[in-house]
Amino acid sequence: MLHENIKTARKNRGLTQEEVAARLSVVRQTVSKWENGASVPDADSLMRLAVLLNTSVEDLLGMTLKSIEAEDEASVQREIARQLAMQNELMAEEIQRKRQFWRKLKKIAMIVLVSFVLLILLSILAFSLFSWYPGGGVSEESRLMIQAIS
Repeated sequence: MLHENIKTARKNRGLTQEEVAARLSVVRQTVSKWENGASVPDADSLMRLAVLLNTSVEDLLGMTLKSIEAEDEASVQREIARQLAMQNELMAEEIQRKRQFWRKLKKIAMIVLVSFVLLILLSILAFSLFSWYPGGGVSEESRLMIQAIS
């Protein structure tokens, strides 16, 4: 994916995030977000990044751009922007899937926790009622059977 390709190309050129950021006139955190898949560069930044990293936009995107009939820069930028928009959508879908997963996991964990607490409370209640009941508690014969089993 784009973020992995950016990181690999930067490291292959022996550049730090700070150096890339300075040459592109962005902050280091922006480069970090590109490399972590938290955001994607705009078309102009991606083209400048490709030049800086001595690679092609296609290599960074990890795909072949559709043949562009007019080789003018505006057409190239529109196609790159289209590809970046697709990358952005995929990234947004992945983030949404992760959020849904964690929401479901939280609900399941809460249900398990509440069930466990209720089970403990019911056990305490049952033990209390059993031991207060006349003739309740465990008989000597039952204790001996429990000891024999253990």
